[in-house]
Amino acid sequence: MSETALLQLMLANGLGSRTMSKILDRLNSTGVSIDDALQGSTNDIAQQLNLKEVIAENVVSSKTEAEQLSDALFQQNINIVSKWSQDYPRMLRDRLQELAPPILFLGGNLQILKEQSVGFCGSRSASEKGCDIARTFAGKLATEGLNVVSGYANGIDLASHEGAMTSGGTTTIVLAHGILKFSVKQAVAEFIDERNTIIVSEFPPHLPWIARNAMVRNNTICGLSNAMILVESGLSGGTFEAGKSAMRIGCPLFVVEYENPPESAEGNKYFLDKGVKPLHGNSNSSPNLQDLISVIENSEMGPQQKSLFD
Repeated sequence: MSETALLQLMLANGLGSRTMSKILDRLNSTGVSIDDALQGSTNDIAQQLNLKEVIAENVVSSKTEAEQLSDALFQQNINIVSKWSQDYPRMLRDRLQELAPPILFLGGNLQILKEQSVGFCGSRSASEKGCDIARTFAGKLATEGLNVVSGYANGIDLASHEGAMTSGGTTTIVLAHGILKFSVKQAVAEFIDERNTIIVSEFPPHLPWIARNAMVRNNTICGLSNAMILVESGLSGGTFEAGKSAMRIGCPLFVVEYENPPESAEGNKYFLDKGVKPLHGNSNSSPNLQDLISVIENSEMGPQQKSLFD
């Protein structure tokens, strides 16, 4: 499937993610390639893709921009996969179904997408204890051979990525903005490289951070994870919604149980009261992760290029 053709759809004015997903579903079911679908007149394209003619015109007119963007992505060694591509994570597609991102932009070690993974979510304004827990839990899971998935925000996310990398493990960074806006943060600069990290974005490559996209990104984190750990959540906001999303799509959810919860973890009780499995340290401060590990073990599961990490 042509990367340029996929970008044409993404860049076309008036054609949103849901419509693009339906187009890819239809083409997959009929066996028609997107390249073939974009051949012919504007009217032909409108009929083939079930679009209004004005939207089909926008698809055609976006071709030059799509070609330029494709070149820019190639120069950064960024891959594009559609939801029916062999390289698209099946668990993400199966769990999110019609909400699964129609395309993903990927940079770094693509093999990481095949690893069993644990997602981490938590407050940007997490307590110091919460960040320490995230680092410890992520590090322990990394030593067990599990990949750590999170959203690269300050607080719990960044602590989770750091814990995985400093323990010699791998991590998946799921962005709430375009992949060409990615930059290495100081907290992980010493450890991050093309071997231990994959960068994932479902948004247009030049798109800046937008709050509503952070919510969308959290669904993708749940979809990419064999289980989720919620470290600290308020009673509303992105982490709270991520926890509910995990429960809704059937991703096993584990929640840190505090003896004296910090203010940033006042929402943890909401999930624990619903019977979610608690996580805590034993008398030796070693995390009780065996139940989580058992759940995951039983789950299904050219030219010189630059790198995002340079």
